[in-house]
Amino acid sequence: RHRLLRRQAALQNRHQREEPFSRARERSGCMQCAHGGPRAAACSSLGCGDRYRQFHGSEDENFCQQFNRPYIKAIRMKAETDLHRAIKQYHCAKAILLDTYVKGLPGGTGETFNWELVAKKTTRPIILAGGLTPENIQNAIKIVRPFAVDVSGGVEKESDKSKALKDHIKIKNFIQNVNETE
Repeated sequence: RHRLLRRQAALQNRHQREEPFSRARERSGCMQCAHGGPRAAACSSLGCGDRYRQFHGSEDENFCQQFNRPYIKAIRMKAETDLHRAIKQYHCAKAILLDTYVKGLPGGTGETFNWELVAKKTTRPIILAGGLTPENIQNAIKIVRPFAVDVSGGVEKESDKSKALKDHIKIKNFIQNVNETE
């Protein structure tokens, strides 16, 4: 019993020393909010156990910080996006999620953007999203070198796209291709 308690204490101490964002992999979830507003405020005030907020709209830094939780800010990429300037506007963000700009949609379009637009050295961890599939993930990682990737539609069953059902073979291939990327 004492060994078990010492082991738990050692693990807890190790996790407390890590940078907070590195513990995101262990989190219970990440609340996504598009365009802020009352819904985001209501969700936050309910005291849900999510460790991070993820904002996909036109929220400013003050809005994102008001929930007293670490946050991830999504930036919708298009050819004229000045990524360095956009990242500077969210200096308290724990990470920046880059997704494809499609007019009128906050994300989830299944379309890619020009990954060459992403600077190799950024001041925040980059989470790459937007049109990622088992077929293109290795190239995306080689170009962007993200901290993490975000996939959804790229691993859905072709016959059931409207239901967003995941294809286990595509998920397996996606993970394998991520792990094999140098």
